[in-house]
Amino acid sequence: MEKYKNLSKKSYIGGKKSDKNNVSNPDVLFNIGLYYFSGDGVPQSYEVVYWWRKAVKKDNIDAKNNLGNCYIRGIGVNQSYIKLLIGLKKLLKME
Repeated sequence: MEKYKNLSKKSYIGGKKSDKNNVSNPDVLFNIGLYYFSGDGVPQSYEVVYWWRKAVKKDNIDAKNNLGNCYIRGIGVNQSYIKLLIGLKKLLKME
């Protein structure tokens, strides 16, 4: 995953707002979410949920895990154990 770190910063952070729609690599989407979560190079923001949801749609397992934690803790989303359980059910069907 380290090989995508620089690519993700170039893909969106400091880029145009329209660049959001051009990022398609699930690992890059996940890493951009990490930047927003930790505040690395961008202001710490709940926009992390946006990026992790995009990565989840592309089957990034790390994003699924972290987004599930967001639902458990209510980080950037309303706390929802139901959405967490739905996500876990989908995840188990993948494996």
